Amino acid sequence: MAPTANRPQRLTWPAAVSPPGPDCRAAVGWSWVREQFQLRTDQAQFSAYVLAPHPAPVRSAIAEHRANLDQDPIGYHRAHDAAFDLATRKSAAACLGASYRDIAVTGSATAGLAMLYNGMRIRADQEVLTTVHDFYSTKESLRLRSIRSGISIRTIALYTDPAAAQIDQMLDTIAANIQPNTRCVALTWVHSGTGVTIPIREIADHITEINSNRSPEDRILLCVDAVHACGLLSINFADIGCDFLVTSGHKWLFGARGTGLIIGRPEAWRQIDPTIPNFTWITEPPPPASPPGYIQTPGGYHAFEHRWALEHAFEFQQTIGRTAIQERTLSQTAQLLDGLRRLPHVRLLTPYAPGLFAGIVCFTVNGTSPADTVQALREGFDIIATTTPYATTAVRVGPSIVTSPAEVDQLLAAVATL
Repeated sequence: MAPTANRPQRLTWPAAVSPPGPDCRAAVGWSWVREQFQLRTDQAQFSAYVLAPHPAPVRSAIAEHRANLDQDPIGYHRAHDAAFDLATRKSAAACLGASYRDIAVTGSATAGLAMLYNGMRIRADQEVLTTVHDFYSTKESLRLRSIRSGISIRTIALYTDPAAAQIDQMLDTIAANIQPNTRCVALTWVHSGTGVTIPIREIADHITEINSNRSPEDRILLCVDAVHACGLLSINFADIGCDFLVTSGHKWLFGARGTGLIIGRPEAWRQIDPTIPNFTWITEPPPPASPPGYIQTPGGYHAFEHRWALEHAFEFQQTIGRTAIQERTLSQTAQLLDGLRRLPHVRLLTPYAPGLFAGIVCFTVNGTSPADTVQALREGFDIIATTTPYATTAVRVGPSIVTSPAEVDQLLAAVATL
C-alpha cells in the first residue's frame, strides 16, 4: 500500500463475507474472525492471549502509519498525533464504558501499575492490602514503593486450593482484612497462575459502603489489574465500581503490542501524582482543569504506529460484538474445564463454577512435568500451550476468538493420551 498523508483506511469487509454482528455465533462468522489473523493454520493456538497476534485491521493501520512515518516522520507526526491519540482514547472509551478524558495511555500494564502505585498518595500511617495471588508487576511495584517511602503492605490469601475457591469466601476474607488505615486494595481480576476470577463488582460494592464514611484522603482506592479480563469479558468501567483499571493491548484485546491503558475515576485520579512527565504541556504546568488521563500519560517519543493502531483493536472488538466475544470464550472455557475434570490423571487448578473462571485454564498431568506436557502437546499434536512462570508451575491454556470448540475437543483428546 502506497503511503499517504491521510488517515489510515478503515477496515473494509470482503464482499463475499458479511461482517459479524452482535451475534457472531454462526460458523461462517467465527471462521471470518479467525481469518483476520496470520496465525499458522496447522496449530491450535491456545496461548495467543499471552502475546497476541495482530488482526488484519491492526496490522493494516500499523503498516500505514509506519510507511508515513518513514516517509515524513516530523510532518506526519505533527499533523496527526493529536487526532490519532484522541481517536484511540475515544475508541477505548466507547468499548470499555469510560470517558476518554480519564484514560492514560501507557506502554504496558506493568508500566501502568508502576505509575499507579508509585504516584498514589499514601501517608505513613496507611497501608496497602493485596494478595499472594496477584501478578508479579503488582507485587514488585508495591515492594519498590515500600523501599522508597516505607509504606506498609499487607498480603493475604483468598483461597488455599484454587480449584475449590468460593466467591463468598473471597469476599469475606477481603472484608475481614480491611482496616481503618487501609488506603488501597490492589487486586488482579483473573489470576494468571490459576485462572481464578475474583468477584470485583461485589468487592467494589463493599468498599464503596466503607468509603461512604471516609474523607478523600482516607478513602480506599480499589485498583484492578484487568489484563486477563479486558477484551474477554464485556466490561463497562462505570459499572465495575473500581477506582482504577489497568490493562494492556497485547493480550485478550488482540491489540497493538507495546500498548496499555489506565482508566480511572476523576476523583481517584486526584489522589495520584504523575511519575513521568507528559508531553501535552511542555512549556508550562498543566492547567488545573486538565483531563487527568492526559496528565498521567507518559511523554516522550513512542512506537507511534502501534499506539495509534490500538484504536482499530477496539473497533475490531465492537464489530464482532463484545457480548459475543465473552460468550464464545466462556463457552469454550467451560467445555475445556468440563472435559479436563473427567480425566482421572489431570489435576485442575481452575475452578469449574460460574463466575469463577474466564479464559485461562491451568492444570497438571500426573507423572509429567508441566514443561514436558507443553512440549508433548506442541510436538505431538500441534497444540500451543505454555507453563505458568511462577514458583508453582502448571500447564496454562486459553481458549479465545482464535480457537474453536473443535480445537478444544482436540486439546482434550490430546491430554487424554498423555
